[in-house]
Amino acid sequence: MRICSRLWAFVVTVLIGTSTSSFAQNSASVSGVAVAPQYDTTRVYVKPGDVDPVVKSFPGTFGGKSTPQMIATVTPTPSKTSSQRLQTPIGTVSLFGFLTRIPVPFGGERDGYLVSDMTTAIANARADGADVIVTPFPNPIGIDAVVHWPGGVNMQLYWLIRTPSYAPLAHIPENRVYVSADRVDSFEKAFLQFSKGRILNDRRLPGEEIGEPGIAVRRIRIESAFGKMLN
Repeated sequence: MRICSRLWAFVVTVLIGTSTSSFAQNSASVSGVAVAPQYDTTRVYVKPGDVDPVVKSFPGTFGGKSTPQMIATVTPTPSKTSSQRLQTPIGTVSLFGFLTRIPVPFGGERDGYLVSDMTTAIANARADGADVIVTPFPNPIGIDAVVHWPGGVNMQLYWLIRTPSYAPLAHIPENRVYVSADRVDSFEKAFLQFSKGRILNDRRLPGEEIGEPGIAVRRIRIESAFGKMLN
């Protein structure tokens, strides 16, 4: 099983949020385009033969259930994958088992974040320093895009045709993102502007925390309406 994320040399954690209206959407609120942490989905890509075992074991371990599996095209280019969500009290996984090759850059995004207004979200991401590496495109249930933040962090942004209504999480997980020391300040500034978040703490810790003994690492905790981020 491969949890898709760009691991560079620095940690960040984010929780994301949630709901939506139509593509000609409303203006964003003062909290930005985030909805709620229960709509943050960790993107997991597995071989088709591994899909059913993951569906059985993941909710079996953490509780919750899977949405019905569908076979769909979830990229702007021709492709086919099984797609379903594993919803647990401590977070949600978007599970994909591609039956075709995975088009680049898909598979490199860490999380999917539900936004209330895709047009505003893309405009804000660009203004705050992100590259839009996959422009908004329709899928069977809404609209997707992929943005690339300073430091190499890829995130999916998504909007849904039907507004979901998921129960709040019993525990909001930390989304951990690793960014190089050279780019962490740029990432932090850009993501804080986009998410309307705040820094809870910023500390230097021994590198053993990330398997790099003998060096110091910087750990930043960020909180926003998207959720929690450990950087």
